[in-house]
Amino acid sequence: MGGSNYQSTRSPKQIGDFGEKLVNYVLIRKGHEVTNADHVGADLNSIFEDKRYAISVKTRNFWKGTPESKMYTITDKDLEHLKNYSEKFNFISLFAVVICYEDINKIYVFILPADKIGGILDKSLHGYSLNFSDRHIQKLKDNKFIDFSYWENETIGNKIL
Repeated sequence: MGGSNYQSTRSPKQIGDFGEKLVNYVLIRKGHEVTNADHVGADLNSIFEDKRYAISVKTRNFWKGTPESKMYTITDKDLEHLKNYSEKFNFISLFAVVICYEDINKIYVFILPADKIGGILDKSLHGYSLNFSDRHIQKLKDNKFIDFSYWENETIGNKIL
């Protein structure tokens, strides 16, 4: 039933919820007041220095040696949903991507202004590609429009209490 690669049928939902909570934490640490939006297009709303933000959060797990590339596509559809929500409620749009590297103990959080994504990321067939491979990560960290937070070498216990 267990094991290091075990994934329950609820795992994708739970990982997504974790990503939202982690972005919530990052924003709170930066001084934002944050609420859950749970609406098509936005997962979180926040206020910081009299500005109102709508944040869409996407979370992905990656395992070393899997065939998945170290890239996440922010789809045109996701951006359109976020834009529609933000315009309807007069928010500034932010897009957050949470990457969990399960077996190398790293978690990355990228927060980007949605209106800058086209100038920051490469256009792909269905959206914009956020390439977080080892050789691209420094470029993302150094970009003045990308807020980058990360955790590494966290330890998850292996005993049942």
